[in-house]
Amino acid sequence: MRRLFFMLLAVLAIATTHAQVTFEFSDGLYDASLKAKAERNISTFLTNVNKAAQAGATTVDLSGVMMTDQARESFNDLWDFFPFKCMDDANVQSCIHSVTGYSVREIPVLVTDNDTKEAPSPRELTICFNKSGEINSVNFALEQHNISTILQSGRSVNDVEKRQEILNFVERYRSYYDEKDIASIEAIFTDDAIIITGKVGMVKTKEMGMVRTVEYEKQTKLQYIDKLKGIFRSKKYVKVKFTGIEVIPHPNRDDIYLVRLLQNWRTPGYEDNGYVTLLWQFPDDGGDPRIMLRTWQNEGVVKTGEAKLFNLRDFKIY
Repeated sequence: MRRLFFMLLAVLAIATTHAQVTFEFSDGLYDASLKAKAERNISTFLTNVNKAAQAGATTVDLSGVMMTDQARESFNDLWDFFPFKCMDDANVQSCIHSVTGYSVREIPVLVTDNDTKEAPSPRELTICFNKSGEINSVNFALEQHNISTILQSGRSVNDVEKRQEILNFVERYRSYYDEKDIASIEAIFTDDAIIITGKVGMVKTKEMGMVRTVEYEKQTKLQYIDKLKGIFRSKKYVKVKFTGIEVIPHPNRDDIYLVRLLQNWRTPGYEDNGYVTLLWQFPDDGGDPRIMLRTWQNEGVVKTGEAKLFNLRDFKIY
């Protein structure tokens, strides 16, 4: 009985230890005070995430975490759809600088999809924080090989930091659809944004049988948001996946960037693949970049040569 009791204590001790997660910067952040503050804050956040995952909790205790209100709300939405746990007890990563703050990438996590109930899958986490060490976003990272290529193509320190900022926003942008976060989607577009959407269907013909059709529609921001609200209400889930991301700076203006993504869109009973082109603009006041144009082109139409991918020269920018 005593041996069994000791064994039970050992198991409990292991479980308790496993919930504790530490984080340290290997390089990239040389302000000792900010470094220590951010490391403590991220460690507390990841530890509380693991405690919630172990307990099967519906929420994560964020009371001891320095986090902006917007980040807190966004993370709670993320956790509702995709609870996760850290795969490593000790994490060491570089600090990456962006225009508005800092970020850390490549934190390995195991993610559960509450909508599809598929087996948990490994992903990587990106955590962004400001100059006070306060977390201002938590998102699942894009594929690392894409990120490395994009950042290595930077022409200057400022260009690299803007590319990093775009990557952070693209990761947030993708999660907004999964979380059905209509308010954040609305905020990320400029008021006069132009949006082109598309839908793939099939039609039966006498000559060729079933033939693929693609319908395109040009919309204002208001029209696009209204349609999205209807989709979010009627569909159990919306799953968006981005691959093959490209970031192309405007040749003459350092405030405009074209971002091209291959998007997989999936809802119950419908799925398509298409190239999404986004024009991002960095405001003069140093605030967050916003999307001024979004287009969608069917992947099949592009691959067969029926249409060419949009590029910067296709748009008149004033």
